[in-house]
Amino acid sequence: MFAQAQNSIAKKTDVGIQKALETHPNAKRVLHSTFSISHWVLQLHKASTNEELRRHHLTVKEVVHQQHIVEALHSMLGGCPELEKLRIPLTNLRGVFKKHVITEVVTKKLTNQDNALFGDNTETIVRTKVTGTYKTIKEVRKNIRKMKRMLKL
Repeated sequence: MFAQAQNSIAKKTDVGIQKALETHPNAKRVLHSTFSISHWVLQLHKASTNEELRRHHLTVKEVVHQQHIVEALHSMLGGCPELEKLRIPLTNLRGVFKKHVITEVVTKKLTNQDNALFGDNTETIVRTKVTGTYKTIKEVRKNIRKMKRMLKL
């Protein structure tokens, strides 16, 4: 059951993050006011198992969403003492995402667009792809296990 953390360490961390979200508007936009780190860690732990990955292949959109969550949590590190204990695994996860989620921005000039509405005959295409191997998944799992241990879940 992923409801809420039953132990005091995870509860304190969840409460600390809720308070810190008030002073971090960018993180609040990604995490929302009901974010629970214990719930998120347990969800990630379950989603990264071999059986679950075989059953449900992660989409690029889902991976990018997790990257945004990690970035938001990482941006709160200085202002949330409860989150400090997770600094190393969060930083490692952030590094894995930065290395394996690649965004390409391609701008190409359009032809046959003589009467472009705003005088700009270019088109910008943003492509995001996820590269990685089994080692990437192992690295993610290792850091999730560390967070799970630290939160005593």
